[in-house]
Amino acid sequence: MLERPDAVLNLKHDPLTAPPTTADGRPHVGASQVDFGARFGEPLSAEPGTGAPWAALPVPTDPADHLERAYLRLRLAVQADLRCMIGINPAMVAAVPYQLNLWWPRIVKEVRDGTLGGLPHGRPDPARAAELERLADSAGGVRPAQVWPRMRALFCWTTGVASLYLPALSGEFGPDVAVLPAPVAASEGPVGVALDRHPSAGSLVASASVYEFVPAEEDLRPDSDTLLPDELEAGRDYHVVFSHVGGLYRYAVGDVVRVVDTAGGVPRVEYAGRGGRSDAAGERLRDAEVVRALHLALRHGGLALRNAACRVEPSPGGTPHYVFAVSPRTPWPPAGAARFTAALDGALSAESAGYAAARAAGRLAAPSLRLLDAEAFDRDWHAAVASGIRPTQVKDRLFRQDDALWGRLTGTPNG
Repeated sequence: MLERPDAVLNLKHDPLTAPPTTADGRPHVGASQVDFGARFGEPLSAEPGTGAPWAALPVPTDPADHLERAYLRLRLAVQADLRCMIGINPAMVAAVPYQLNLWWPRIVKEVRDGTLGGLPHGRPDPARAAELERLADSAGGVRPAQVWPRMRALFCWTTGVASLYLPALSGEFGPDVAVLPAPVAASEGPVGVALDRHPSAGSLVASASVYEFVPAEEDLRPDSDTLLPDELEAGRDYHVVFSHVGGLYRYAVGDVVRVVDTAGGVPRVEYAGRGGRSDAAGERLRDAEVVRALHLALRHGGLALRNAACRVEPSPGGTPHYVFAVSPRTPWPPAGAARFTAALDGALSAESAGYAAARAAGRLAAPSLRLLDAEAFDRDWHAAVASGIRPTQVKDRLFRQDDALWGRLTGTPNG
């Protein structure tokens, strides 16, 4: 993967040709928009794929047109022998199969004509265009595994909502494609980095930050008692607070991590979800609890999905209940959907004492299910990016209480 610059498609790397600067001329942008190798003068800090021909787009584009910039990179990448795709945000990787099919006629035409975004670029390649055209004709659709048959790895977060769809998604890229976990980190600082082939967890970056933790079942307050790394318990969820040389002091990043085990005296953690709660009737549900419940319900029925989200709505009797919007990977029969919903109710009670108490007391009604088509979440992701949000920031969101955003996802204008 590292032998050639064009062996890696780095979806998160989108440097601006004229980035905004501070008063003394230093770039003031997100990490994904900085050309570390050229602008900072340190090639070792440059990620794989940042030297590819599509890393700095060779044709003029509107910096705010993120979908067009994504198209241009994909159009160039179909002529390369890709071995790895870097997304960090797994929603960006999940969008690629949809994008290939959405943009396929345009991609094939530009490869044949030797154009990029309608402008001359390189030589016309009718042989590759014909090969690509045959892929769509033979399979009734295009899969990344056909376009890049020697793909070997995807690099992105593997937990949270993504854990529900990544096992099946990786098959779209090829049967032998490994999904390598990106660091448990935010722009503000690192939490855990994988030092081996563990599928989801990484060790605390003990040389980078001072870490403190608060049990996730507690509300995080300025005066919360905190735990140090050696006081953590495997199998439990924690809020993360860190201090580091970058200038943040006792900063609550807003993420919850789950301690998997300890390696070399250092806890290994995986991302469990955001630290907020959904609390309509005292249930105090967290991302991690709902994701684990969804896993249990899917296994109960032998089902698979492309993505899921939920929100609270009033039932006909006025009691609130959770509505789960789900895009199945393959169509679910009515009986299977009903069994899934019942199993999900039981799994939520098993994962969350607050949910179980609210259901037992009648403060919450049973959840309901809204089945969406297979591409619903892909369209929603594209709509968010088209609104001007950078792709790196359009992440999987489990709780979606906003009426307009729920309506956009489900195709119901009034939510």
